[in-house]
Amino acid sequence: YIRQIRLKARQKEGELRLETLRGQMNPHFIFNSLNSINYFISGNDKLSANQYISDFSRLIRSILSNLSNDYILLEKEIISLQDYLKMEHLRFGDKFNYSLENGKMGNMTQVMVFPGMVQPFVENAIWHGVRGLEERLGMIRVEFIPAGPGFIRCIVEDDGIGRKMSEITKNELPGKKSQGIGIVTERLKVINNLRKTNYRITIEDKFSDREETGTRVNIDIPVRVE
Repeated sequence: YIRQIRLKARQKEGELRLETLRGQMNPHFIFNSLNSINYFISGNDKLSANQYISDFSRLIRSILSNLSNDYILLEKEIISLQDYLKMEHLRFGDKFNYSLENGKMGNMTQVMVFPGMVQPFVENAIWHGVRGLEERLGMIRVEFIPAGPGFIRCIVEDDGIGRKMSEITKNELPGKKSQGIGIVTERLKVINNLRKTNYRITIEDKFSDREETGTRVNIDIPVRVE
């Protein structure tokens, strides 16, 4: 009976990994990326077009490769996030700057992580956080830190308009509704049930005393050390 429960949990995790892949390869992302390439070409900005095509193809390859595995090297996950942030910054560079930090992780050559756990939250910070800013440039910070036995933590912070204002203005600002966050949350629930762990995702206002509160997300990512 216990074996059957575990088997069903593993099957569910496999299904959710495929859903994560579909979420990151969604038609909106592909369509917007191709539109951006067309924009650079029509503006005769060959350098930006070539850079965007290079980043786009590398990101697609890494998404397909990463999400076909239960665990990948943390270094690979970080490279994939860098490519995604570079692409979005090339498109929305007038809206935000970003940093991606992993200095506290030490030697990453031995650290294997669940793939695809962070990108949906970075996407949300861009599309529903800093894109809504009107008179200033936003900042997105992504940091990986050691957290405890069996997991690390990723912090995704933005100083954008915040959850409340994003909800109010969602009909005014064209964008997309990502299901990626719900899928990642469900993946953690499956793993918690399977391993009797308590991995969590917490979302809070970064600046609770400001109108534009920003958002901070803490994501527990299961790891395996080789």
